[in-house]
Amino acid sequence: VSDHPEGGAGAGGGGSHGRTVQGLAALRVLFKTRDYWIISVGTCVRYGILAAFQVLWAGPYLMETMGLSPLAAGNMILLLNLGLITGGPLWGCISDRVLKTRKWIVILCLGLAALLTFVMGLLRQGAGVWTLGPLFLGFGLLGASGGLMYTHIKELVPLEMAGTAMTGINFFTMMGPAVFLQGWGYFMQALHPEASRGIEAFQASLFACAAFLGGVSVLYLFTREREADIR
Repeated sequence: VSDHPEGGAGAGGGGSHGRTVQGLAALRVLFKTRDYWIISVGTCVRYGILAAFQVLWAGPYLMETMGLSPLAAGNMILLLNLGLITGGPLWGCISDRVLKTRKWIVILCLGLAALLTFVMGLLRQGAGVWTLGPLFLGFGLLGASGGLMYTHIKELVPLEMAGTAMTGINFFTMMGPAVFLQGWGYFMQALHPEASRGIEAFQASLFACAAFLGGVSVLYLFTREREADIR
């Protein structure tokens, strides 16, 4: 533990007031950065759909529309979680050592997640675990790529702004489930008030989620790869 540097708090830019001014200046710069908003929207949609499906809507979808038993439905959700657990280090390794890109891996995973979600919307009642299992495992693997979005924004801003940028991204990540958990149910209720948890309601909601994921994958094309690209 050390005391203030020589010169006291004034040498650090006016103590707490100076740090507040610097923090607000960093926020102004961040809010003017196009990449920040694109990545924020991307992580909001990605994690919002993933979390809403994982923690709430996957169970009713599997049991009430696909006809799985509670045990089989739990196993499918377990596969999704295994995909999430293994996907994080997998995408990190591929990003750092093989492809050496954050942007294009995120775009690929968002696009493939849109495709998988669309396919799940096409399934009819009675689809077995051998069909649903790979889809759920793949959805988890692809969802795990969201960690690269934090690395991506960190590499797009000066080092002294990295913490602010990642905190800002995390706010939108957490807002995603707040929106999609409720929005998913309202959407199905509005479209099919008499059968809001029927197969048609789930198909429509999954198609809508696929459209959201596809849209943000296209939007992500307009981000830059790293800070070196904008110097």
